[in-house]
Amino acid sequence: MQDSKGNIPNWVGKFYRVSALVVLLNSLMMILSPIWSGRMEENLEILGNILSMLIWIYAAFPISRVIRSVGDSSASSKSGMIDFIFKDLAIANI
Repeated sequence: MQDSKGNIPNWVGKFYRVSALVVLLNSLMMILSPIWSGRMEENLEILGNILSMLIWIYAAFPISRVIRSVGDSSASSKSGMIDFIFKDLAIANI
């Protein structure tokens, strides 16, 4: 029970870190799904799908990094509970 005010931001930070991993893995799975589902039929479609996959894969990692940085900033918060919930967490999510 000691330092319970510090534990809440740590748990919120861990939640965001796990969420970043889930978002990244889910994004990669959905981006690469046309490969194993057999939805690429013609040559031009194959080229378009590969190009769009590369663009989305390139974007998936920074998106995950943004979510993780929100978790890191909220985990390092030293504010009280009210300030953490209504100020730090709200500003981090904006």
